[in-house]
Amino acid sequence: MSVCFQYNFHPVGQGLFASGCLYEPNKPQPKFVWVYDCGTRHSNPPLNWTSRIRDFQKFTRGKRQIDLLTLSHFDEDHITGVAELLRRFRVEALLIPYMSLWERLLLAFSKGLSAGDPGFEYFRDPVTFLRQIGGDNLGQIIVVGPDNDNSPPVEADGFPFMPSDEDSPWRIKIPSHRLDKTDPLDIEFGSVSESLEHMPSGQPILVEGFWEFCPYNAPLKVELDSSFREGVETLREDLLTDAKPEERAKALADLKELYKSKFTSSKTRNEISLFLYAGPVYSTWQQHKLLANGQIWNWRFPHRYPCYHRVHDWAPGITKKCSILYTGDGYLSKAAELDQLQRKLTAGRMARLGVVQVPHHGSKTNWHSGLARVLDPEFSVFSSDPSRGSTYHPDAEVLRDFWPYSPVRVNVEGMSYCGWLI
Repeated sequence: MSVCFQYNFHPVGQGLFASGCLYEPNKPQPKFVWVYDCGTRHSNPPLNWTSRIRDFQKFTRGKRQIDLLTLSHFDEDHITGVAELLRRFRVEALLIPYMSLWERLLLAFSKGLSAGDPGFEYFRDPVTFLRQIGGDNLGQIIVVGPDNDNSPPVEADGFPFMPSDEDSPWRIKIPSHRLDKTDPLDIEFGSVSESLEHMPSGQPILVEGFWEFCPYNAPLKVELDSSFREGVETLREDLLTDAKPEERAKALADLKELYKSKFTSSKTRNEISLFLYAGPVYSTWQQHKLLANGQIWNWRFPHRYPCYHRVHDWAPGITKKCSILYTGDGYLSKAAELDQLQRKLTAGRMARLGVVQVPHHGSKTNWHSGLARVLDPEFSVFSSDPSRGSTYHPDAEVLRDFWPYSPVRVNVEGMSYCGWLI
């Protein structure tokens, strides 16, 4: 048996919309589709998400199901297209990072949001927010807990079992469980959490035993003022239950005043991002290859080109390093943060990185010198628009660091990578 895979980065300006698929040779409709983030910063003219999602529909060749959707964090340049995506596709499983209520509200206030602002509800009650958007098109919502020094590494490899029926959907095994109403983690997500599940650390998500996804939820970086957290705890019932609208509005207004009095310095370093590693379970396959298709007119369609070849020494492509690492806006600004990621994903996986999405559009605040050399990917991707606003990402220092690793900016034309496994 052989399987083809494809990684896409869609052109959305200063933002991130990445997708991927697994499919069989000479059968261009994917058997398994995933999406990592779907959003962009405000652009001029505004991005036409209907057009972008229609392009994505062409890529899926009639398959109207996303098997795995991951939202890395709570920011507009990563989620603005989700509503349109959920209108047109059934999402079987949605991953979001765990953040406590006080952390989510701290993030919302740091972005200048108040109750009533568009998007504020995503911070207050993300499960309800997503359910209202997705309706019947949204299946499981799975929260991935934060990783710390005590979190176990992701288990090596998986269990080898292959599809028994070529016409049946490929099975996905997600090691999650439904939370009990009394679980402290469950309480942080309000009154609709009967639909919420939790994925513990240390286990991969497996597709038929031959492909894996490994999420990593980096700990929040924030200088905490205890009085703000205590204020959120005191007002929890008014914030998350069926309190009267005026009671909830007053509670949020009081908390914002508390925030303004306690966090008077520059913007707190408080971003969180759900990293996602994806790649083959290498022990399942005898040979593997990765190709860079480039910025070509038909990037949106699953490429059949690799499937016309068999994997020989003379065939084009990169051997051994076929995996991808999505970082969202994650922080790898210190060697210790990178060490923790490496320990979580294990050295074996880190040595297999074919493609890396550079953190936070190539911002130097999320990077440290020599990061590219340690990650050592074959290809690096910058989801940034240097002409936008005052950010001018990517920063020159980051671009120079990744220069030996085939960097590409995907804001205008997108980029596609593909490969095959035997």
